[in-house]
Amino acid sequence: MPADPELRAIYERYHDAVWRTLACLGLADDAIEDAVQEVFLVVHRRFDDAEHYTSLKSWIYAITRRVAWHAHRGAARTRRRLAAVEPRSIDDELPEDHAARQQARAILLRILDSMPDEQRDVFVLAEIEGLSAPEIAAAVEVGLNTVYSRLRLARARFEREAERIATPPQTFASGRGDHGT
Repeated sequence: MPADPELRAIYERYHDAVWRTLACLGLADDAIEDAVQEVFLVVHRRFDDAEHYTSLKSWIYAITRRVAWHAHRGAARTRRRLAAVEPRSIDDELPEDHAARQQARAILLRILDSMPDEQRDVFVLAEIEGLSAPEIAAAVEVGLNTVYSRLRLARARFEREAERIATPPQTFASGRGDHGT
């Protein structure tokens, strides 16, 4: 992408992480690549602003989050949420493995969809992308204590939803027990 070797190195290092983050933030399949390119165009245009952030990583995630927000804002229809743990599936993947991964992805999407945007943002950045709390605070432009609070709530919601999904619904007897008749 960029001609400058430093910008090219940044692109190569962060491309997959930006792609995953945009997917986890709910961009549609057909919008992710355009959004990735938009992120790196902003990085290129505003490269001098990076020095004001805690880290280059948090600055890129702040840009990624804004690009995702703008993509959502411009959407006229409800889109299917995506959360890819990997940018693309492997060609020689067994059908059973692919199906299991798709099922896990669907469950992750359902759980992420249940979270308020503020909680989902910090959860994705912490648990999927591995950013530290100070990096997340810089990326989402909130205080450190707010990040910790949102992350605690998001983790609790994730655990509740995962348990709810994993636990099959119980069926109750009709109340007409067999009394020997």
